Amino acid sequence: MGSFRYWHRPDWRIQMAISHIAAFTKNHSGPSRLRPPSLSKLPPLTALRTFVVVARELSFKNASDKLYVTPAAVGMQIRALEDHLGAQLFVRDGNRLQITEIGEALYPYLEEAFHLISDGVEHVTRIAVEGPLRVSVTPSFAYKWLVPRLAGLRSKHPDLEIQLDSSLTLGSFSDDNIDCAIRFSSGICRNLASELILSESIVPVCSPSLHAKIHNLSIGEIVRTVPLIHDDSSENEDGSVSWGVWLGRHGVGILPGDSGPHFNLSALAIDAAVAGMGIALAKSRLAQADLDAGRLVVPFGETAGVNFSYYFVTTKQKSQIRRVQTFRKWLKSEALHHSPAY
Repeated sequence: MGSFRYWHRPDWRIQMAISHIAAFTKNHSGPSRLRPPSLSKLPPLTALRTFVVVARELSFKNASDKLYVTPAAVGMQIRALEDHLGAQLFVRDGNRLQITEIGEALYPYLEEAFHLISDGVEHVTRIAVEGPLRVSVTPSFAYKWLVPRLAGLRSKHPDLEIQLDSSLTLGSFSDDNIDCAIRFSSGICRNLASELILSESIVPVCSPSLHAKIHNLSIGEIVRTVPLIHDDSSENEDGSVSWGVWLGRHGVGILPGDSGPHFNLSALAIDAAVAGMGIALAKSRLAQADLDAGRLVVPFGETAGVNFSYYFVTTKQKSQIRRVQTFRKWLKSEALHHSPAY
């Protein structure tokens, strides 16, 4: 909230500075006590900007070059401003353009106002880049996929500060505590902008040492003799596959039951498999690093598709913030270049 108060104040000063313009036509001896502005009575901003440039250059031609318009267009804006104020701002003395007394009185106020506008725009732009990016993400995706890649993000965008909100309770956009989220879902997010980042599938995994003991067994024999690790995480919702469903898809008529270790986080189930506690049905994206490093192997079967995928989610308004756009582009690039080969 501190940063909001900082740039709100210059905006108020801009309005108050510009609000004095009309007063110059009646009394240009000096400003009166500041009062809340009536923006509806102000001249067009384009005409005011044109006046400031002409007052600096004292030349319609030079001003037109700086404004990238024709000298005739400059003259039209000045005449419109003079008509609005009911006073002449410039006079010609031969080939020379001179500013009038009212023009001289008006110029410093407008110059200050445009400096404040410029400072305000620069400040807000800097906030859009430098402010912390608040990302809501489930713990397992943060631990297994996102956090190991953040060093690469920092090397590419060293000024981008990340604040992760890692919780099984998804962050809410309504209280303005997050800028964007990565959600394992169907992609249907009401009143939000969502974009597919990664598809997902389920694959059985175990440690290499356990695989060495069971590689000659059939799937049925393995299921009867080896502990099956269960992922009971609420991260899964309707987007995962249970052991019973997976075995049924592969023609194994054995119901595994609930025996074997249970974990409330997908990442913990994967780590349990790495530790040799049994065979887990893991999300391929979350197990990718452990499979690539040889800490896990696929003992049997094939991957099974799931209904959910990973989506980048934000509000339509926040999708225009530069740091949000930077993070989204980086996510898509990472997803494109780190697809599993199994």
